Amino acid sequence: ERKLVEPRRRLNVMIVGNHSVGKSSFINWYMDTEALRTGVAMESAGFSIVTQGRRRQSLKGNATINVFRYLQPITSFEGILDHLRTEIVPEGRMGKHLVSFFDTPGLADGEHDYPFPVEQVILELAKSMDLILVFYDPVGQALCSR
Repeated sequence: ERKLVEPRRRLNVMIVGNHSVGKSSFINWYMDTEALRTGVAMESAGFSIVTQGRRRQSLKGNATINVFRYLQPITSFEGILDHLRTEIVPEGRMGKHLVSFFDTPGLADGEHDYPFPVEQVILELAKSMDLILVFYDPVGQALCSR
């Protein structure tokens, strides 16, 4: 069954990969901002959306769903709203971007316990994406068996 989807003004790009491979760093670089924390540790324990707007603003949970109404289906996953946020950043020196980046939690080996079904949420979000980038660690510094 196919559904018609309301057109969006921005391209949705989800970045998936294990932890410490530069997902958040790439988004910060591209958007010319420090909207997301970066580091060697697992900095992203939830899903973060970075998009441009008139002024700097942070939204959490339901406020994010109100802006991105097409993400409503992920609210059925227990625990996700507590781990969903949006960072709206003003236009940087590189100009206006018509992209919303979706930063996923750094995937870790099976023993890491997420407070929501991470793989199921990623699969549901993928339905709303225009592009999915997969980052991986070619030298094995951030091993992951997922």
